[in-house]
Amino acid sequence: MPTNFWISGFFFTQSFLTGTKQNYARKEVIPIDTIGWDFEVVPDGESHIDINVKPESGAYVYGLYLEGAKFDMKKNM
Repeated sequence: MPTNFWISGFFFTQSFLTGTKQNYARKEVIPIDTIGWDFEVVPDGESHIDINVKPESGAYVYGLYLEGAKFDMKKNM
């Protein structure tokens, strides 16, 4: 399994996200309905996380784009 995923390369992104939630729910033995998402936006080259090592749970993704919105790195970091 890869250590990180190019999320824009998936044809049906929702299935990847659902599968990630299912894996977490099974690992933690909790209902999938109780799980939410948490994202950390990281500027290129400034990550404090080594994305070449698998996360303990969840998944590292890159290539996520916003449509019809914008994200201000200065204001939101």
